[in-house]
Amino acid sequence: MDRSITQTVPKGLLYLLMCLVTAGGYTMEERCQYWAGPGFIGDSNDCQAWGYCKDNKLEASNRCNIGLLYDFRDGSCKLPSEVNCQSTLTDACAITRPGEYAADPIDCARYVKCGQTDSDDEVERICGDYQLFSNQLQSCVADTNGCPQDYPCAHMQDSTLLADPNSCRSYLRCKNGLSTKFKCSSRRYFNRQTGQCQASLPDECESDDEIDTPAIPPARDADVCPRLYDQAKTSAVQLLTDSMTCHGYYRCSTQYALGEWASCPPGTHFQWWRQRCASPEETSCPYDRCANLGSRFVAILDTGCRDYTLCQDQQSVGSDTCPPIHPYFDETLGQCGKHFPNFRVCYIAA
Repeated sequence: MDRSITQTVPKGLLYLLMCLVTAGGYTMEERCQYWAGPGFIGDSNDCQAWGYCKDNKLEASNRCNIGLLYDFRDGSCKLPSEVNCQSTLTDACAITRPGEYAADPIDCARYVKCGQTDSDDEVERICGDYQLFSNQLQSCVADTNGCPQDYPCAHMQDSTLLADPNSCRSYLRCKNGLSTKFKCSSRRYFNRQTGQCQASLPDECESDDEIDTPAIPPARDADVCPRLYDQAKTSAVQLLTDSMTCHGYYRCSTQYALGEWASCPPGTHFQWWRQRCASPEETSCPYDRCANLGSRFVAILDTGCRDYTLCQDQQSVGSDTCPPIHPYFDETLGQCGKHFPNFRVCYIAA
């Protein structure tokens, strides 16, 4: 990354910089704590500043040369005309479901309805004094630290994975400075030092006070078909993951149909890429793999079939690692052994 380029300050640049500087939110030091790194990040309080994270610490910080702004999307200093320092309202709407509201990242008190088609819908709303709009809660909240949904991913490069400040079992994936939450597979925890899900509780997590409850998808979902139906495919009826369970799916006859939920036969999981039910060891489900099975133990994704989950009443209740003398867990046998099982679940990351 070349930060040595110098440019003449364009007329009016000072005013532009003042408009682009943001206030509040996580500092670079705080955001580095949640990211395994290493890599560059932008400063959400100064569009010319950047930092370098490594081992959950801010190792260095600096500023672009006069006349340039830092583009967090590709980690380089550019002319102001080439940089969009802030996440945009279009970016925010891209990660919401149809009909939901999204806050304007530049003015978090302002929010609009995304993808609206009804002219009678109110185009724009403003939160009350000392309030900001939360995309996650779909309501105005009291907050003085910036858009609640915009941090700590603000000014982080796309595909960056961050620990969730509010949960040891989930993590955030960054895109355009905004965050989408993902959850580790059942009874696993996100390690901010490695950037991966693991079976044991990470050192930075004081206690496991979260309770797993079985996911119950709605019997009908009006959103899943418009959102996931692939018009490019020749098949009229498509089976789509319910994004909550390993064995459930929605049946969509058209893009505009009402999704009807169904379950795979007992002992099988849904193979989303082939739209069929299959043996669990040949699927790549990141949710509770105990569900819909009569197994007492199942393998844990992203461990090379070295870790396994203990199942009780078709729900994960604990996890363990195979011993060095028998390092691999064979899901079909339900036990650890010396030979590596050549199953898809052994290769897929959570």
